[in-house]
Amino acid sequence: MRKKYLIEFAKVPFPAPVDDALFLPETSSLAESVFEGSEIKKEEKKMNCWEKFELSLSCNDIHRILLYGSPGTGKTSNAIRSRKDGKFSSITLHEESCVSELLGHWIKKGDGYEYHYGAAIAPFKEGHLLVLNEIDKVSSSVMTSLHNLLDDKEIAQIHLPNNETVKCHTNFTVISTMNGLPDDLSEPLLDRFDIVIKIDTPHPQAIEKLSPDLRDFTKRCYSTSDVSISYRSIYNFNKLRKSFRNDEIAGNLVFSENYNEILATIKLGVREEKK
Repeated sequence: MRKKYLIEFAKVPFPAPVDDALFLPETSSLAESVFEGSEIKKEEKKMNCWEKFELSLSCNDIHRILLYGSPGTGKTSNAIRSRKDGKFSSITLHEESCVSELLGHWIKKGDGYEYHYGAAIAPFKEGHLLVLNEIDKVSSSVMTSLHNLLDDKEIAQIHLPNNETVKCHTNFTVISTMNGLPDDLSEPLLDRFDIVIKIDTPHPQAIEKLSPDLRDFTKRCYSTSDVSISYRSIYNFNKLRKSFRNDEIAGNLVFSENYNEILATIKLGVREEKK
């Protein structure tokens, strides 16, 4: 039976076998005990999605993570940055993806042929990070290979066309991303992930890169339904307003016909913040 984990205290994993992959919803929290006399009280601290992600990375027994959510929240970029030593491989999957992209293919070399590893083999074999972007777009022809890659480390192995059998390294980690919902994945594929996290806001470090008047506006775009603008658009606006030194020009270029309404919303937010 695959081991699953429920994480209760920061940086400390507690085993809790369950039947399905652990989802960390918006209501998840870190529990801290506070001693007052003979009583023990629990204070709940809500984790945001990026704290859940960092906490998952800190557990050595978690090596298959699925990040899902709106485009532009930094799922892929932060997945890559999570590998501090820079040893990773990243591939974007799509409907036309073929097995050779993951596992490899033969290339002509001199008078013969040499087998060239695909994007997944070096991380799988050497214990690096593999980032699978848009995993919900994967073609059916690649599905079996993904199942093998995402098997439990103790049994995972890949049989290559060059007759080589590659076994999974104990440090192999997979972070997959998608813009859709987990239910868009087949049950056998979804079941292989140890942790499933909804990314519902850009990373705090990404928000800090914006001008102060855009930070709360960006958070609002992801916390309410009345404003819907991606972080990328806001980031581009932030760059162009500095280049042109003019909000009207930058807004017109980035937000097109809606720029007057969007600029008014930004200014309104700044006025409310100052009250």
